Amino acid sequence: MDTCTRGDGRNYLDQNAPKQPVLSCMMRLHLYFAVDRPVSEILQDLRSMRTPAKWSGGSIDSALRYYKNKTYETSHAYPPSIGSLTGGERLAWDAPATT
Repeated sequence: MDTCTRGDGRNYLDQNAPKQPVLSCMMRLHLYFAVDRPVSEILQDLRSMRTPAKWSGGSIDSALRYYKNKTYETSHAYPPSIGSLTGGERLAWDAPATT
């Protein structure tokens, strides 16, 4: 899904941005994929992978604790996720089946 609105405010991240942007746009997308290894292994690998998103070490640690403590087996389980350092990206996935 992508959305655009009339621009307002100043873009402080881009030194060459116009003082009054014409449009402000955001894109959201959902990707579905399967992995061939345990998620905890992939989370460990994300620390050293060179990806466009720089994942927050704290969110990776939290997701690893989710698997180590088997949080998905509790009555108050939540879907695991990690976030990027900039806050613009989030990766979430289904909890493992417990049956």
